[in-house]
Amino acid sequence: MMLTNHLETVEINYYHVFLQNPTTIENDYIDNNCSQEFIRITKPGSLIVFTVRNNLTNQAYIAELNEIVAAMEKANLWTKIKCFGAEQYGLDLASLETDKKTPLFSLVYCYQKV
Repeated sequence: MMLTNHLETVEINYYHVFLQNPTTIENDYIDNNCSQEFIRITKPGSLIVFTVRNNLTNQAYIAELNEIVAAMEKANLWTKIKCFGAEQYGLDLASLETDKKTPLFSLVYCYQKV
């Protein structure tokens, strides 16, 4: 199941959007097209910052997200301020990828609405 619904708010209502690890309780990811919703609900010049987990099981989602983010930048909907990797937590206790517990890494996307 992916979250794909529009937010129940009027357009151009918020100054900034911050979203950390956009996953649902069931560990499904929020639909990558929700980044379009960030554009719809924010004022021009707003900051849009979001993170996604950067682990082996998330690579297809990240690849799709990067394509959408790049297309939105090319369409002049937003400009990239900075994208970078970060250690979000010292230990990924939920990791099913290895027996060895490692830090939980995230990608941080920082954009500004045009």
